[in-house]
Amino acid sequence: MQKKVIFYANVSPKFLDKWEYYIADIDMLNECFEEVLLPKNLKQFITLCMKYSDANIYCWWWHRSFPAILIAKFFGKKIFCTGAIHMYDYSGNRTYYNRGFIYKLFTTLSLKLSSHNIFISKDQYLAITSALKVNNPELIYSSLTKKRQSQNQEFITTKSKINQKEINLLFIGWLSKYSINRKSLIITLNAIKLIRDQIDKKLTINICGTKSDGVEFLRKKINYLEIEENIVFNFDISQDLKDDFYEKSDLLVMPSYMEGFGNATLEAMSFGCPVLVSRFGASPEVVGETGYIINNIDAESIAKVIRNYSELPFLEKLNMRKSAFKRAHNIFGFNKKVKSFKKLLKH
Repeated sequence: MQKKVIFYANVSPKFLDKWEYYIADIDMLNECFEEVLLPKNLKQFITLCMKYSDANIYCWWWHRSFPAILIAKFFGKKIFCTGAIHMYDYSGNRTYYNRGFIYKLFTTLSLKLSSHNIFISKDQYLAITSALKVNNPELIYSSLTKKRQSQNQEFITTKSKINQKEINLLFIGWLSKYSINRKSLIITLNAIKLIRDQIDKKLTINICGTKSDGVEFLRKKINYLEIEENIVFNFDISQDLKDDFYEKSDLLVMPSYMEGFGNATLEAMSFGCPVLVSRFGASPEVVGETGYIINNIDAESIAKVIRNYSELPFLEKLNMRKSAFKRAHNIFGFNKKVKSFKKLLKH
């Protein structure tokens, strides 16, 4: 086992304990190194680089980490960098190409300076390496956390919370205008309007996330569609409550125009909750054959999936949940991530 690694993510430290992809990587590093050092800012990062000459560097986000990568390069350290870069986004949101000069400069330089660039999906690997010069590109899928990996499949069959008299849908994400546009939440609401009177079950969608500038916009849309009785907002929920939603929900509805990986999708599947996604981005890689993949992001396509799901017999729904659970744990399990990274460390 190697000695030390400095984990650098230019974000508020509180997010390191909140967001699953940071937690999973810190868990992984703890399995591969004797000590994981977590500087709170660039100044602390420089201090640690000077103090521990043999420490490796592990960074998140190429554009945010450029100063740290440049400094680590000066000290002759081995640098691993990961994250996601949206090279395209059919929702019309920000991509690499329409962002500012500084973003593009820092991103391209970081991809060249890092010893190894780790991509979290095949979609990201192909999209980025085909357009930019990347030093030592590597594919290591985003994964479950160590805690998630320990979940037992038995709860799906013995404690299934599927209610045959209801269809409980779930959306989880930042409730900003940018995010709800990219994740097609407004189109999903239009689908709710279309389908709610076509099925003989109570239809509810729980919208969970952090309050932002999109909430008022959502409320106006919901009022316009007259679907207030089908919508429940849940703001700033705890991880335990989020897990409970995964267990109770029939489908996570996440037909995004772009996902670098789709962590909410993987989280949901790890609890046996199937997912509705679009063909864009990395989501199809995550879902595989365990959920629904729509070719066109429109209300009719989403409504059709909800209708088809609602008509499934209980045992078919249960089998979908088992398949989602198995794929999450077998393909994107924590131990596979650790094994892949340990192999990379030997290079």
